[in-house]
Amino acid sequence: MFVDDVLDRFPEGSFIYNRITELRRGSPEDVVFKLNLDGSVHMELSDLLKGETFSGLTPVTTEMSVTLRGTSGLEVVAYGNDRKTVSPLAPTEWAWRVEPLDYADTELLTLSVFAHVEEGRAVTLQTFEDEVEVKVSRWRLVQDLASAINPYWAFTVAALPVMWSGFVFFRDEKWKKAKPDHEPYSPPSSPKKDKKKPRR
Repeated sequence: MFVDDVLDRFPEGSFIYNRITELRRGSPEDVVFKLNLDGSVHMELSDLLKGETFSGLTPVTTEMSVTLRGTSGLEVVAYGNDRKTVSPLAPTEWAWRVEPLDYADTELLTLSVFAHVEEGRAVTLQTFEDEVEVKVSRWRLVQDLASAINPYWAFTVAALPVMWSGFVFFRDEKWKKAKPDHEPYSPPSSPKKDKKKPRR
């Protein structure tokens, strides 16, 4: 009850973030959480961000913390501090990079929003837990398998597309040089004359 009474004294702000539900092995994605002190302000995220856009309302204190945690198969790296002072002039932003490290079919991402009240004590306001499907391309699977056997083979496998592209390029250039600029001249064939049949 004490926490509710304290939070009731603070304004209600708006938040928005992109919920990641699918990741591809070897392709990290960014998660961005924006918080605005004014709950009536409409916010948008960059079109480059993957996932589903989710928005809502939450009490906003002078200082807030937002964390993103993943299960063991996910590497989550924050671009800044979890705890920030909320700006009254512009949205306050948190961002993380998320990358799958394992071949598990499903991982979990948990985003938590905290308000710092009297004496800086953190109070949990919102918690969102999302299942993340991890997909692996066949080519990535071959690269990882080669790396597990021998790092040299991993380098060789990774270099194959570059080597093939170079081969195709030089082959085409060679064919262009070998091809004559003009088609060889051939004289026109003389028209055939109809032979008249002798009259009987």
